[in-house]
Amino acid sequence: MNKTSLDEFFGFAFIVDLRNFSEVCRRLLIAKSPESAPVNELKRTIYSAFFDFIVTTLEKATKNNKNLIFEYEHTGDGVLFITHASQNVPYLSSFRFLLELHSIFDKETPKLNSRLRRILGNKDNQDAVKASPHLKYIKSLFKDPSTGGSRDYITFSIGGHSGMIYAQKFDKKTLLLGNTINMAARFQELSKIFSEFNLFFSKGIKNMLEKYPNETSVAMQEILDLRIMDIRGIGATEICTIPKPKIPKVLQSLADR
Repeated sequence: MNKTSLDEFFGFAFIVDLRNFSEVCRRLLIAKSPESAPVNELKRTIYSAFFDFIVTTLEKATKNNKNLIFEYEHTGDGVLFITHASQNVPYLSSFRFLLELHSIFDKETPKLNSRLRRILGNKDNQDAVKASPHLKYIKSLFKDPSTGGSRDYITFSIGGHSGMIYAQKFDKKTLLLGNTINMAARFQELSKIFSEFNLFFSKGIKNMLEKYPNETSVAMQEILDLRIMDIRGIGATEICTIPKPKIPKVLQSLADR
Protein backbone atom coordinates (compact mmCIF):
# COMPACT_ATOMS: atom_id res chain seq x y z
CA MET A 1 0.00 0.00 0.00
CA ASN A 2 1.47 3.35 -1.07
CA LYS A 3 1.50 6.19 1.43
CA THR A 4 2.23 9.89 1.29
CA SER A 5 4.22 11.90 3.81
CA LEU A 6 2.56 12.83 7.08
CA ASP A 7 0.51 16.02 6.83
CA GLU A 8 -0.33 18.19 9.82
CA PHE A 9 -2.64 21.18 9.95
CA PHE A 10 -4.67 23.27 12.34
CA GLY A 11 -8.31 22.36 12.10
CA PHE A 12 -11.57 21.71 13.86
CA ALA A 13 -12.99 18.30 14.69
CA PHE A 14 -16.73 17.88 15.12
CA ILE A 15 -18.30 14.57 16.08
CA VAL A 16 -22.05 14.00 15.86
CA ASP A 17 -23.27 10.97 17.78
CA LEU A 18 -26.68 9.32 17.53
CA ARG A 19 -27.88 8.77 21.06
CA ASN A 20 -29.57 5.40 21.79
CA PHE A 21 -28.75 4.03 18.35
CA SER A 22 -26.79 1.15 19.89
CA GLU A 23 -29.76 0.09 21.98
CA VAL A 24 -31.75 -0.37 18.78
CA CYS A 25 -28.97 -1.70 16.55
CA ARG A 26 -27.90 -4.57 18.80
CA ARG A 27 -31.40 -6.00 18.48
CA LEU A 28 -31.37 -5.97 14.69
CA LEU A 29 -29.34 -9.13 14.11
CA ILE A 30 -30.45 -10.98 11.01
CA ALA A 31 -31.35 -14.60 11.74
CA LYS A 32 -30.49 -17.31 9.19
CA SER A 33 -33.53 -19.55 9.61
CA PRO A 34 -36.08 -19.45 6.73
CA GLU A 35 -38.99 -18.90 9.14
CA SER A 36 -37.37 -15.63 10.23
CA ALA A 37 -37.81 -14.05 6.80
CA PRO A 38 -40.64 -11.61 7.75
CA VAL A 39 -38.78 -10.51 10.87
CA ASN A 40 -35.54 -10.10 8.90
CA GLU A 41 -37.32 -8.04 6.27
CA LEU A 42 -38.67 -5.66 8.90
CA LYS A 43 -35.23 -5.36 10.49
CA ARG A 44 -33.76 -4.49 7.10
CA THR A 45 -36.46 -1.82 6.70
CA ILE A 46 -35.37 -0.29 10.01
CA TYR A 47 -31.74 -0.37 8.86
CA SER A 48 -32.78 1.38 5.64
CA ALA A 49 -34.41 4.17 7.66
CA PHE A 50 -31.14 4.78 9.46
CA PHE A 51 -29.12 4.68 6.24
CA ASP A 52 -31.49 7.13 4.55
CA PHE A 53 -31.19 9.43 7.57
CA ILE A 54 -27.38 9.34 7.45
CA VAL A 55 -27.29 10.03 3.70
CA THR A 56 -29.76 12.91 4.04
CA THR A 57 -27.91 14.60 6.88
CA LEU A 58 -24.52 14.21 5.20
CA GLU A 59 -25.83 15.62 1.94
CA LYS A 60 -27.35 18.62 3.71
CA ALA A 61 -24.21 19.18 5.78
CA THR A 62 -21.82 19.12 2.83
CA LYS A 63 -23.94 20.54 0.02
CA ASN A 64 -23.09 24.20 0.53
CA ASN A 65 -19.81 23.68 2.34
CA LYS A 66 -17.55 22.09 -0.28
CA ASN A 67 -14.71 24.48 0.49
CA LEU A 68 -15.18 24.10 4.22
CA ILE A 69 -15.15 20.33 4.67
CA PHE A 70 -11.69 18.87 4.63
CA GLU A 71 -12.84 15.32 5.41
CA TYR A 72 -15.73 13.49 6.99
CA GLU A 73 -16.07 9.89 8.05
CA HIS A 74 -18.96 7.81 9.30
CA THR A 75 -18.06 6.06 12.55
CA GLY A 76 -20.82 3.52 13.21
CA ASP A 77 -23.34 5.57 15.17
CA GLY A 78 -21.80 8.94 14.52
CA VAL A 79 -20.04 11.14 11.99
CA LEU A 80 -16.67 12.87 12.20
CA PHE A 81 -16.23 16.16 10.36
CA ILE A 82 -12.90 17.90 9.93
CA THR A 83 -12.53 21.50 8.81
CA HIS A 84 -9.19 22.85 7.68
CA ALA A 85 -8.65 26.30 9.16
CA SER A 86 -6.59 28.70 7.04
CA GLN A 87 -6.72 32.20 5.63
CA ASN A 88 -9.30 30.98 3.13
CA VAL A 89 -11.38 29.17 5.76
CA PRO A 90 -11.30 31.32 8.91
CA TYR A 91 -12.18 30.13 12.39
CA LEU A 92 -15.58 31.80 12.31
CA SER A 93 -16.64 29.69 9.32
CA SER A 94 -15.86 26.52 11.24
CA PHE A 95 -17.91 27.65 14.23
CA ARG A 96 -20.81 28.56 11.98
CA PHE A 97 -20.58 25.11 10.41
CA LEU A 98 -20.76 23.55 13.90
CA LEU A 99 -24.07 25.33 14.49
CA GLU A 100 -25.29 24.39 11.01
CA LEU A 101 -24.60 20.74 11.84
CA HIS A 102 -26.70 21.06 14.97
CA SER A 103 -29.50 22.70 13.01
CA ILE A 104 -29.51 19.93 10.37
CA PHE A 105 -29.58 17.09 12.88
CA ASP A 106 -32.15 18.90 15.03
CA LYS A 107 -34.45 19.05 12.01
CA GLU A 108 -33.83 15.56 10.61
CA THR A 109 -33.71 13.46 13.80
CA PRO A 110 -37.41 13.92 14.65
CA LYS A 111 -38.21 12.79 11.09
CA LEU A 112 -36.18 9.62 11.68
CA ASN A 113 -38.10 8.93 14.89
CA SER A 114 -41.42 9.46 13.13
CA ARG A 115 -40.43 7.08 10.34
CA LEU A 116 -39.35 4.38 12.78
CA ARG A 117 -42.62 4.69 14.70
CA ARG A 118 -44.57 4.37 11.44
CA ILE A 119 -42.60 1.27 10.44
CA LEU A 120 -43.09 -0.43 13.78
CA GLY A 121 -46.74 0.66 14.04
CA ASN A 122 -47.76 -0.31 10.50
CA LYS A 123 -50.54 -2.89 10.73
CA ASP A 124 -48.91 -4.94 7.97
CA ASN A 125 -45.83 -5.37 10.16
CA GLN A 126 -47.54 -6.41 13.39
CA ASP A 127 -47.19 -10.16 12.83
CA ALA A 128 -43.43 -9.74 12.47
CA VAL A 129 -43.27 -7.47 15.53
CA LYS A 130 -45.23 -9.96 17.64
CA ALA A 131 -43.01 -12.82 16.46
CA SER A 132 -39.82 -11.06 17.56
CA PRO A 133 -39.08 -10.11 21.20
CA HIS A 134 -36.40 -7.79 19.87
CA LEU A 135 -38.79 -5.90 17.60
CA LYS A 136 -41.39 -5.68 20.37
CA TYR A 137 -38.75 -4.20 22.63
CA ILE A 138 -37.64 -1.68 19.98
CA LYS A 139 -41.26 -0.63 19.48
CA SER A 140 -41.62 -0.05 23.22
CA LEU A 141 -38.63 2.30 23.20
CA PHE A 142 -40.61 4.86 21.22
CA LYS A 143 -43.36 5.04 23.88
CA ASP A 144 -43.13 7.43 26.80
CA PRO A 145 -43.20 5.22 29.92
CA SER A 146 -44.89 7.93 32.00
CA THR A 147 -47.68 8.91 29.59
CA GLY A 148 -47.93 5.99 27.19
CA GLY A 149 -47.71 8.40 24.27
CA SER A 150 -45.06 8.46 21.57
CA ARG A 151 -41.60 9.88 22.11
CA ASP A 152 -38.43 10.56 20.12
CA TYR A 153 -36.09 7.87 21.39
CA ILE A 154 -33.23 8.57 18.97
CA THR A 155 -31.48 11.83 19.82
CA PHE A 156 -28.05 13.30 19.08
CA SER A 157 -25.16 15.17 20.63
CA ILE A 158 -22.23 17.08 19.13
CA GLY A 159 -18.72 17.67 20.44
CA GLY A 160 -16.21 20.10 18.95
CA HIS A 161 -12.56 20.95 19.50
CA SER A 162 -9.79 22.72 17.59
CA GLY A 163 -6.08 22.00 17.34
CA MET A 164 -3.51 20.09 15.35
CA ILE A 165 -4.77 17.21 13.20
CA TYR A 166 -2.50 14.68 11.51
CA ALA A 167 -3.35 13.03 8.21
CA GLN A 168 -1.73 10.50 5.94
CA LYS A 169 -2.95 9.06 2.67
CA PHE A 170 -2.71 5.37 1.91
CA ASP A 171 -3.55 4.97 -1.77
CA LYS A 172 -6.90 6.80 -2.05
CA LYS A 173 -7.79 6.65 1.65
CA THR A 174 -6.97 9.34 4.19
CA LEU A 175 -6.44 8.41 7.83
CA LEU A 176 -6.86 11.09 10.47
CA LEU A 177 -5.38 11.08 13.97
CA GLY A 178 -4.77 13.50 16.79
CA ASN A 179 -5.82 14.54 20.26
CA THR A 180 -8.13 17.13 18.71
CA ILE A 181 -10.35 14.34 17.39
CA ASN A 182 -10.15 12.40 20.66
CA MET A 183 -11.28 15.41 22.66
CA ALA A 184 -14.22 16.09 20.35
CA ALA A 185 -15.31 12.50 20.91
CA ARG A 186 -15.09 12.93 24.69
CA PHE A 187 -17.04 16.19 24.57
CA GLN A 188 -20.05 14.73 22.75
CA GLU A 189 -20.33 12.12 25.52
CA LEU A 190 -21.12 14.90 28.01
CA SER A 191 -24.81 14.78 27.09
CA LYS A 192 -24.91 11.79 29.45
CA ILE A 193 -24.05 14.19 32.28
CA PHE A 194 -25.65 17.42 31.08
CA SER A 195 -28.89 16.03 29.65
CA GLU A 196 -30.33 19.50 29.07
CA PHE A 197 -27.63 20.25 26.48
CA ASN A 198 -26.53 18.44 23.33
CA LEU A 199 -23.81 20.74 21.97
CA PHE A 200 -20.40 20.89 23.65
CA PHE A 201 -17.18 22.56 22.55
CA SER A 202 -13.86 23.54 24.06
CA LYS A 203 -13.04 26.82 25.74
CA GLY A 204 -10.36 27.15 23.08
CA ILE A 205 -13.03 27.54 20.39
CA LYS A 206 -14.77 30.20 22.47
CA ASN A 207 -11.48 32.06 22.86
CA MET A 208 -10.99 32.06 19.09
CA LEU A 209 -14.39 33.68 18.61
CA GLU A 210 -13.11 36.67 20.55
CA LYS A 211 -11.02 37.49 17.46
CA TYR A 212 -14.29 38.44 15.74
CA PRO A 213 -15.94 40.78 18.29
CA ASN A 214 -18.31 42.41 15.81
CA GLU A 215 -19.52 39.15 14.29
CA THR A 216 -19.82 37.12 17.51
CA SER A 217 -21.41 39.56 19.94
CA VAL A 218 -24.66 37.55 20.03
CA ALA A 219 -22.82 34.25 20.29
CA MET A 220 -20.69 35.42 23.20
CA GLN A 221 -23.83 36.43 25.08
CA GLU A 222 -25.35 32.96 24.71
CA ILE A 223 -22.31 30.74 25.27
CA LEU A 224 -22.30 29.16 28.72
CA ASP A 225 -19.17 28.03 30.51
CA LEU A 226 -19.87 24.67 32.09
CA ARG A 227 -17.85 23.56 35.06
CA ILE A 228 -14.32 22.30 34.54
CA MET A 229 -14.63 18.59 33.79
CA ASP A 230 -12.14 15.80 34.36
CA ILE A 231 -12.35 14.25 30.90
CA ARG A 232 -11.33 10.60 30.67
CA GLY A 233 -7.82 10.31 29.27
CA ILE A 234 -7.44 14.09 29.04
CA GLY A 235 -7.77 15.60 32.51
CA ALA A 236 -9.24 18.89 33.70
CA THR A 237 -10.86 20.65 30.74
CA GLU A 238 -13.06 23.73 30.35
CA ILE A 239 -16.22 23.03 28.38
CA CYS A 240 -18.67 25.43 26.75
CA THR A 241 -22.18 25.03 25.39
CA ILE A 242 -25.06 26.97 23.92
CA PRO A 243 -28.57 26.11 25.15
CA LYS A 244 -30.52 24.38 22.39
CA PRO A 245 -33.27 27.06 22.14
CA LYS A 246 -30.60 29.74 21.61
CA ILE A 247 -28.72 28.01 18.78
CA PRO A 248 -30.97 29.21 15.92
CA LYS A 249 -30.61 32.80 17.15
CA VAL A 250 -26.82 32.55 17.27
CA LEU A 251 -26.65 30.85 13.87
CA GLN A 252 -28.81 33.53 12.32
CA SER A 253 -26.61 36.25 13.77
CA LEU A 254 -23.58 34.68 12.10
CA ALA A 255 -25.39 34.13 8.80
CA ASP A 256 -26.29 37.81 8.69
CA ARG A 257 -22.62 38.78 8.60
